[in-house]
Amino acid sequence: MPLIAKDNGGRDFAPTPQGTHIAVANLIADLGVQPGGRYKPRHQIYIRWEIPAERIEWVDRDGKLQRGPAQIGKAYTLSLSTKAKLRGDLENWRGRPFTDAELAGFDIFKVLGAACQIMVQHQAGADGRTYASVTGIMGLPRGVAKPAAERPLVKYSPDEPDQFDELPQWLQDKVRDSVSAPPVETVSRDVGDQDFDDDIPF
Repeated sequence: MPLIAKDNGGRDFAPTPQGTHIAVANLIADLGVQPGGRYKPRHQIYIRWEIPAERIEWVDRDGKLQRGPAQIGKAYTLSLSTKAKLRGDLENWRGRPFTDAELAGFDIFKVLGAACQIMVQHQAGADGRTYASVTGIMGLPRGVAKPAAERPLVKYSPDEPDQFDELPQWLQDKVRDSVSAPPVETVSRDVGDQDFDDDIPF
């Protein structure tokens, strides 16, 4: 489903240009169990990336003009099952499959601050506007410098609610409108620090 990047005041940004971009994950939010629509309710998360090479301007919630990297995000069902989109994207990003130990419980917040390449495509909406969506993720090529996030990193979960006010308003609304808090058994868990090859971002 396409997602429009919006500023804190709710105005639409121009869609992120199509193509491949180097990006950094700067926000991860636990959205709780979201209403299903044509699907059954699902525990979802949202990952947002900033794109250093694409610069935008916006007016913040205090009315001040700001400049910085463009941002785009994607919602996922919180699952690492074989066919889960989250698993496929994360494995493409890291450049290797998850181990059995990681599949037993992987801390999604490890992705925060990691760099990658994202593929962005445009779709025309029924309202006549153009929407941008992230359709693919890959690791950085060897030798490419890993950029750091310019904006503060944001993570939110019911267990760590301190940064709730840092979420865009529309994400705050999704959290408030969740069917219920995430079931304990579906929350991703850290399996402890592991020694990864330096080329694996998380």
